[in-house]
Amino acid sequence: MPVKLTNYMFTHYLITRFNIRVSDRGPEHMHSPEMDLKWLTERLHLFLQYCVPSVLEQVNKNFTWLIYLDRHTPVSILKQINFLNESEISTEIIFIDDYDNLVQDLVRKIKQANSPYVITSRLDNDDSISRSFINDIQRAFRPLNGMIINFPKGYEYNIQQRVFTKWNRRFKNQFMSLIESCDADDVQSVYGFPHWKVPPTSSIVNIEQKPNWIYLGHHLNYSNLPITGIPLFVKPGELKLFPQAIRQAPISISNTLKYTLTWLPRVMKRRWKNTK
Repeated sequence: MPVKLTNYMFTHYLITRFNIRVSDRGPEHMHSPEMDLKWLTERLHLFLQYCVPSVLEQVNKNFTWLIYLDRHTPVSILKQINFLNESEISTEIIFIDDYDNLVQDLVRKIKQANSPYVITSRLDNDDSISRSFINDIQRAFRPLNGMIINFPKGYEYNIQQRVFTKWNRRFKNQFMSLIESCDADDVQSVYGFPHWKVPPTSSIVNIEQKPNWIYLGHHLNYSNLPITGIPLFVKPGELKLFPQAIRQAPISISNTLKYTLTWLPRVMKRRWKNTK
């Protein structure tokens, strides 16, 4: 059983929903893809290559990583992630039935925390965070129930197209964190609502100093959202804060140029409308 690391004022949970299904009953109001062995194997590769290193390399290790898996996850998949139980990061691999059970378990953990407040932070299993992600969240902590900490700046990388883009103002993204009082009546965790529709009673604090996340676009993305950030032809120095796989990711000049030719007219049209 891993030791729960706590601060005098808060406990911090980084939470990854590895293969827990979502249905229309859940707060995200969408259906999960078919998570067969092929999907799990390909997703596991992304998890081990991009997500895991970014968590293990955190400069601030005063947090617990909660990884939620379906009870019927194949043993072949489990064998490849069990090593995380032995890492220097406090990690809990938790088996549950569905999304509702995930939220219920998180609420229970928050209520039972050995601190006045709990921070819950989202991290999808195919995305990557900077080494200072946890530290920057905790530096922004305030003892305010319902406060959301958000990093508007980040990157997107399309693995198939090999296109890097940068976001400077991507608000309400999937990397947000929620501060809750353990005694609050409406505890729900950061997974209790979709990241694009935060509770109206929440106060949002945007930390805009530097990019703190990378969203990976690939053929397994359920949302398959189009990349609409600023195109990058050269990898920025800020990528030194991210894992080696990100730093070594190739950029296709031809594909980036094609993307730019589509992206630029949209930007100019939007700016023209804003000046009217």
